[in-house]
Amino acid sequence: MLGETGVLVRTLAWAQAVLASVSFSPDSRWIAAGSDDGLVSLWEVGTGTCVRTMLGHGGLVASVAFSPDVPCIASGSHDQTVRLWEAETGQLLHTVTGHQLRVNAVAFSPDGRWIASGSDDGGVVLWEAKTGVFLRTQTGHERCVNAVAFSPDGRWIASGASDRTIKLWDAATGTLVRTLPDIDTS
Repeated sequence: MLGETGVLVRTLAWAQAVLASVSFSPDSRWIAAGSDDGLVSLWEVGTGTCVRTMLGHGGLVASVAFSPDVPCIASGSHDQTVRLWEAETGQLLHTVTGHQLRVNAVAFSPDGRWIASGSDDGGVVLWEAKTGVFLRTQTGHERCVNAVAFSPDGRWIASGASDRTIKLWDAATGTLVRTLPDIDTS
């Protein structure tokens, strides 16, 4: 399945909507895609086949992420929700609310225990992945949070925002550890 560097291996065509986000499963078997029609689609990499679509969001799906052990997909949408789906069946497991504006980013912790989400409301919200229970909101950005990521050891959460900063949070406590300002390269 791997092509030479710079060689197109396969195009997965989705004519139904504009794709806004994609994510590989940790085992490279699947690609999840979020689109502007509120769908999450699951693609089999080996065949290029769309094996299922998951309907439930009421707006663009801006971010999708697989849990580290593959069974779940988190999706964040402009409908202000994060949804958790069972990858094998497409069953909706949880719909979590807590953001006041569009959700732009979702990420699983390396152990699959938590989901972090970032939103236009400037908040980073932490959820318990297994139950969908809200844990806390971390505030400090002055504008939209467009990206969230956990460190490989799960100790930190990084968030990037339209305020041109990256904030580093302690994942266990939610404490802001450091703000990395925009570097002027002019």
